[in-house]
Amino acid sequence: MKSYDVELETRALHTIANTDSEVVRSVLLATLKPTHFGFEPCHEIFQVIINRYASRGKHPPSVDVLARNPALSGNAIDVLEADVAIAPTSNDAEAIAEELGNFRKRRVLMELNSVLVRGLDQAKDPDRLIKDATGALADANESWQNRVAEVTFGEGENASETRAVLQAIFENEPSELLKTGFTQFDEEAGGLDRGTLNIIAAPSGGGKSTLAMNMAVNAYLLFSYNATIVGLELTMKESMERLSACVSGVPFGAIHKRIQTFKQMRAVKQAWLRFRKHGRATKARFNTVFASSMTVHEIWQRVAPYNYDVIVVDYLSMVEPPPNMPSGGTEAQILGENARRFKQMGLALNAAVVLLVQLSDDNRAKDSRAVEEHADSVWIFRQTDADVEDHEINVMQRKGRNVARGGFQLTEDFAHMRVTDPPQLLPTSTRKKKRGHADDVEIIRQDHTVLYDED
Repeated sequence: MKSYDVELETRALHTIANTDSEVVRSVLLATLKPTHFGFEPCHEIFQVIINRYASRGKHPPSVDVLARNPALSGNAIDVLEADVAIAPTSNDAEAIAEELGNFRKRRVLMELNSVLVRGLDQAKDPDRLIKDATGALADANESWQNRVAEVTFGEGENASETRAVLQAIFENEPSELLKTGFTQFDEEAGGLDRGTLNIIAAPSGGGKSTLAMNMAVNAYLLFSYNATIVGLELTMKESMERLSACVSGVPFGAIHKRIQTFKQMRAVKQAWLRFRKHGRATKARFNTVFASSMTVHEIWQRVAPYNYDVIVVDYLSMVEPPPNMPSGGTEAQILGENARRFKQMGLALNAAVVLLVQLSDDNRAKDSRAVEEHADSVWIFRQTDADVEDHEINVMQRKGRNVARGGFQLTEDFAHMRVTDPPQLLPTSTRKKKRGHADDVEIIRQDHTVLYDED
């Protein structure tokens, strides 16, 4: 069985280099990736085109100019000197791209078959083999993801889209940025961009799960976004207890220990009724996914059908290694590859992915270089003793792709599983004094979450 077609691959390359039609060229460049080329010399040529020209926004030179590139092998030169007809229309280009995609999938399936046979011969765990096979099949079908969008203004399939973006800029239309409910960050950054990977890093037990949970609750209750939390560390019981405290204002300890008063139990019930009622009224969705072991692909499959705007993943180190990861990969390589795939997921689903990461002793995300390079924003925090005493969280934005680095302050009330704006950013009417505590700590509650008020 043929795993590639040399003539077809050669025709695609010649078309990219020699066509006079920007539409035809853009169809191929927007669809094809190096993995579409199974013949090594063709793969070599396309890699040069992508790295040296397309990635810099330049048109590739003619095949004659490419043939003089000293970086190419003799076999690659032979491909460039071949006599082949180029694709005359965009429909022909699409047909070529589709057929190359079919060959690509065929190669993956052939390799998958080989992996499964070897695995069975070596008596490997069948469940692991099935998981590996599922991931490999997903990779085989991801050509629709991560397409290179070539900006055109007068013609081509992207022209209307680019004009629409420019019109929105010129007419100052409302941004599609997703608000977090944290005033200082939303004012400075505008919120979270769709299609981005946003990392929250804090020490173990430092409150990152609570912060991210509040962000998801804010997204749903304040702005009627579709939001989900993928929990890999906590059990469903622990997560639901934390959510119940957050939305009701009843102390987490009382819920966890099942020592609520009648009034508190009623408050929790009323909170969840209001929570669900909000969804019915606004058509917004809030959901949680619980699992002790999932790959990025499995998470992707679970969340893809529901059109989520904000996806919180708690947390990176608990995510399974990619099924096609070479054996012997380091922890840094695994974390980095998973971070890259979460970025792909955000792009494909047009969602803001919020990924929780362990903070190392040097105040960086664990294996930071491998992880942070794929992130659009990185927030870190570590509470000092003074911060704990004052119930403060000082967040530093280490990386911000579309906003300058900076920081912002939040107020934590971990007893009620809440993170809110600091008092100075809240109207007086939204502040309530918590009574019955010796230290008379002021607890800040937003209007939409003041469902239980202690006597």
